[in-house]
Amino acid sequence: MTENGKHQDWTLHAIGHGHIDPVWLWRWQEGYEEVRATFRAALDRMNETPDVTFIASSTAFYKWVLNNDPALFAEIQERVKEGRWHIVGGWVIEPDCNVPGGESFVRHVLYGQRFVREHFGFTVRHGFNPDTFGHPGTLPQILKKAGIETYSYMRPEPDKEMKYEASTFWWTARDGSRVLACCIPICYDTIDEHMDMRLEQILNQHYMVPGQIHTPFYYGIGNHGGGPTKVSIAKIQQWQNDPDKPTFIFSGLDPYFKALRENLPDDAFPVIENELQHHARGCYTTHSECKRLNRRTEHALMSAERWAAASMAAFDLAYPRERLQEAWETLLFQQFHDILAGTSIAEAYEDACDAFGAACHTADTIKNRCLQKLAGRIDTTTEGRSVVVFNPLPWNVRGPVELPFTVKRYLGPAVNVLDDSGRKQLAQEFPFGKVGTKGLTFLADVPGLGFRTYSVVTCEETAKPEKAANRGMLQAHRYGLENDWWRIQIDPASGEIGSLVDKKAGVDCLKRGLSLCVLADQSDTWSHDITAWRVEDGRFQLQDARVVDEGDCRITLMLETAFNRSTAQILLTLYREMPEIHVEIRLDWREKFRFLKLGFETRIADGEAVFDIPYGHIQREKSGDEEPGQSWIDLTGTVRTSEGGEVRYGLGLINDCKFGYDVRGETMRISLARGPVYAHHDPERVESGLPYKFIDQGWQTIRLRIVPHAGSWQDARLPHKAWELNEPLWPHQESAHAGELPQALSFINCSSDHFVLTVVKCAEDAGSLIVRGYESQGREGQVKLEFPHFKCSVEFSVAPHEIKTQKISPDGNWQTIQDTNLLEDEV
Repeated sequence: MTENGKHQDWTLHAIGHGHIDPVWLWRWQEGYEEVRATFRAALDRMNETPDVTFIASSTAFYKWVLNNDPALFAEIQERVKEGRWHIVGGWVIEPDCNVPGGESFVRHVLYGQRFVREHFGFTVRHGFNPDTFGHPGTLPQILKKAGIETYSYMRPEPDKEMKYEASTFWWTARDGSRVLACCIPICYDTIDEHMDMRLEQILNQHYMVPGQIHTPFYYGIGNHGGGPTKVSIAKIQQWQNDPDKPTFIFSGLDPYFKALRENLPDDAFPVIENELQHHARGCYTTHSECKRLNRRTEHALMSAERWAAASMAAFDLAYPRERLQEAWETLLFQQFHDILAGTSIAEAYEDACDAFGAACHTADTIKNRCLQKLAGRIDTTTEGRSVVVFNPLPWNVRGPVELPFTVKRYLGPAVNVLDDSGRKQLAQEFPFGKVGTKGLTFLADVPGLGFRTYSVVTCEETAKPEKAANRGMLQAHRYGLENDWWRIQIDPASGEIGSLVDKKAGVDCLKRGLSLCVLADQSDTWSHDITAWRVEDGRFQLQDARVVDEGDCRITLMLETAFNRSTAQILLTLYREMPEIHVEIRLDWREKFRFLKLGFETRIADGEAVFDIPYGHIQREKSGDEEPGQSWIDLTGTVRTSEGGEVRYGLGLINDCKFGYDVRGETMRISLARGPVYAHHDPERVESGLPYKFIDQGWQTIRLRIVPHAGSWQDARLPHKAWELNEPLWPHQESAHAGELPQALSFINCSSDHFVLTVVKCAEDAGSLIVRGYESQGREGQVKLEFPHFKCSVEFSVAPHEIKTQKISPDGNWQTIQDTNLLEDEV
């Protein structure tokens, strides 16, 4: 410690804290009371000892207190004014930071910071996620654009995964945004009997910046709340009077970081331009249902907002701002790290599923109101039955649409589907949900954030459909599928893909794929100290294969597989007129202490593995270690052609509900399910004969897209395709009536291939529109947004990896544009 001086020269900032898990080994109702009790206790300690300070995050907690005990909230406001109660974080809750999508992080800071501004009069400057299990590399940009300058966290510890040279550093995103990050030394709380031990640990901590003489000392009871105690406060006062001890001051994050930067110049701190991982890698997969509902609800809310904003701008339909914010905050609370990570008790997930459902239902009712209003304004006075297909994404989308059996009622045994120009679409019947009925499916082509109207008519009213063969080939047999783009062969023994030939590029990119690999997993719920799963117990084996859907539009092969007590139906689909490989896995998982992965052993040499992360992407080593990701991963390198040459080639995998992946050499795997006991934490041991509840038992459905591609993943537009899987086209049957709207219309269209426009919403304070997206490929450029309904457009520049937010005002017919930060402040 000589380079940091003698311990007596140090200043230890005693930060009173009471870490609160509102849900973990208890339900939220108990967490509600622990918030009230902890905040009350902290105020009592302040009343007893005028020097004591306290920090607390999570505006959801403050909102609970405001609604339940206004007098308690008023006391907190007074202590905040005095500078003794420090509000940190500025987020709705301390979430998991790997599973939420990029927009969820934006809403954490948007709603959290606005609450603090409204009730306390300032913007929080110190980010705070002490117990979160990992932090994506895009987070510094989100923090910085929300007014946050520092970031305190505890996991991963510096001597575990990161191996960084100092625990305080400039954490820098790829766009150049940076915050001063501090890894909390040792722990975020200290109970009374550990005070002396914790002081010794702090004084002997490693990874301090050379010359650093200020360090935080967190004290107070945590997890189930509690905060500073009389005993711990007395101990600090005792140390303050001991000349052999460092200087102790009651402090908070603001005075700590201020003193730190006064002591050291900015260039004394190292720079880390990377994600901060890993801790508890099993959490990327644990509790599939919770993670699926989170992804679904995020997209449902963004979709509802886009339609509500378009309806407001075009038709003055009232924008449901309060309902949307309430639904968002309901979702954000469920992203708390011990809920979304899958590490709480089973009963907590009954509550979480109810909450997800409430938020999703709100989004669906808002969307339905808007779409019903829009459909009622469209001219549907064409022959047959009108189907309005809505596209929730602000770019043109071509994709499959499935209509229920009701669309064909009274139209006769044979029908045609016509687009708005009268062109016949390839369509076919398929088995619908009710036994004995058949729906109708076809491919629709719909403009950005808009609609196109199709007509279902009897064949007698129009010419018979042209022969499908004139529109491309489509063939299926028990062990294979083929269209103009792909030839897929199935191994008759295993049910795996044994060959995937790209007919246009002349390559076979897979040795085998769609492999359901079962691995041994004796780890706890978190998978503490586990880096990878490699020991196979076996694989699902083919029980039956048959073609279950075959027609002019598409073909589907169903593979029925099984392992031990578990089964999986794999539906593999090709379309005649669309070069995407669709997969649906209906999994009935019955395994305990096992881990299920979906594997693809490619022929890609010297590949680079790229992972989708919140509002960005990252390249990682192909170590085979378990990694977090969002909707897609890609492996791109070189593949030998059938003629013996080499071409640049890759394989992208997209899904609608999974977050764990690994890539080792030429093999890619998606983590599908685990089988641990609920809330099992090492070193506790599972005892035989007790009625434990196991996670992920039973049915779940996973939808995927396999995207082989010549060239790069950027050329394949993987980010856009991932959004298209997660927010599909929406068909709506509409009765015949006149209307002022044409049969096809776009409200907002962004045709950029490297900027993903994700958000269209009304501004929080005015009638302006907020649009937001992210640069997805690492290159600068101009982005053009077209508003076809208003016959105008706007342009703006975007930097590499930038998360861009713009405010568009109705002045000048929606052509006045202004840069804003994530809090919607003009910049």
